[in-house]
Amino acid sequence: MFVLQIEGSKHWRIYDSPISLPDKSQPWKDSGVQVGNPLYELDLNAGDLIYMPRGYIHEALTSEKASLHITLGILVYTWADVFVEALSLTRKDPRFRKSLPIGLAEQSEIPSDLNTKFEELKEAFTNTTTLKDIIERIAERFVSNRHPLLDGHLIELNDIDKLDAQTVVRKRANVIYRVTLNDNSVSLLYHGKKLVFPRYVESALHFIETASNFKAEAISSQIDNAGKLVLVRRLVKEGFLVIV
Repeated sequence: MFVLQIEGSKHWRIYDSPISLPDKSQPWKDSGVQVGNPLYELDLNAGDLIYMPRGYIHEALTSEKASLHITLGILVYTWADVFVEALSLTRKDPRFRKSLPIGLAEQSEIPSDLNTKFEELKEAFTNTTTLKDIIERIAERFVSNRHPLLDGHLIELNDIDKLDAQTVVRKRANVIYRVTLNDNSVSLLYHGKKLVFPRYVESALHFIETASNFKAEAISSQIDNAGKLVLVRRLVKEGFLVIV
């Protein structure tokens, strides 16, 4: 968590965390928790910024003067999220969708055949799930859920036909995106949309990724100038590029 003091000042007391690296499944309950003595005490004045690791208990004290601060929490992905995602992938496999035997909860011991089946499914889970696939799914969902910031986009749509190989363009500020490669295509994911291009467009997209302001004709790629212009116009129309 980041705390930025905007106006006035505050006195902060920071205590140890009663739970190591808590997540959203462990909501804070203050009953019975002994916070002990503060680990740190400090004053924040206007313009000061501090970072408090996840789970650390804290309190802020003010004087009679006006005081204002902004708190920014950072939601992180954990290894638990990775395994939850991996488990969700098992639902695509009919072996994991089979029902458990009726009356299993009434039995005092687990039948040996179920233990055998469980071991088989554990092995199947390990062999069919890769970290790369899981990270791809998490990353794609994260990028797809970002809200588009398209200031001035409607005005630019009127100027697309005027855009030529000499027009200076750039990536839209603060756009969060992801370029992924497939056997015969390359995809650009952003703003909840996915643009798919032939694989030979890969070098052009990598040029656009690293360039600041550029002209269509300057794109380093095997695409001819006409193709470069088509690509740039498409990306302006779709809100990935803006006209400088």
